[in-house]
Amino acid sequence: MDKSVSLSHSPIDCHPRRLWQELFNLYLQSGADLENLDNLLIDYDNCKALFEELEPGWSFVFLWGCVENHFMTGWYNETDWLDGDPELTARVIGYDVTVLVHVTNEEITLRRIK
Repeated sequence: MDKSVSLSHSPIDCHPRRLWQELFNLYLQSGADLENLDNLLIDYDNCKALFEELEPGWSFVFLWGCVENHFMTGWYNETDWLDGDPELTARVIGYDVTVLVHVTNEEITLRRIK
């Protein structure tokens, strides 16, 4: 799965929610536990913080993962990756669903690794 979401026609204050919505959609598709959204609320805080720091022309890359039929999610910045390799990190962290997310002020790109 590769997916791109354009942010060019969205108000800037909607960008964190658009990113979070894409993560939430993956969470739902994995049969997630809707009774416990604590991790997803942390993910939303991470999305807000990301866009608060994102300068024009900059980009941010991270791994995001979730466990099928469960509530657990994880967010891994480039500095957290094993040997700087997102695919190696995805294999080791053990989430059922893992995506590489690339964010700019104009676009969100998601590439499923696992």
